[in-house]
Amino acid sequence: METVNQIISLNASKQDAWNVLADFGNAHKYSKGITNSHLMNEVETDVGTTGYCDLPPVMSME
Repeated sequence: METVNQIISLNASKQDAWNVLADFGNAHKYSKGITNSHLMNEVETDVGTTGYCDLPPVMSME
């Protein structure tokens, strides 16, 4: 299994940062390497959330 790591610095509170990161369905809006993302089930945040991300040019990740 491949691992993808990305480190960024934010000028935001911890709560604001976690609010963005918990929005899995919109990961493409804050991660430069993701061109499209969406949720795959009804659980929007927390344990059980399943999402899909396109990571071009050669891969996608579930």
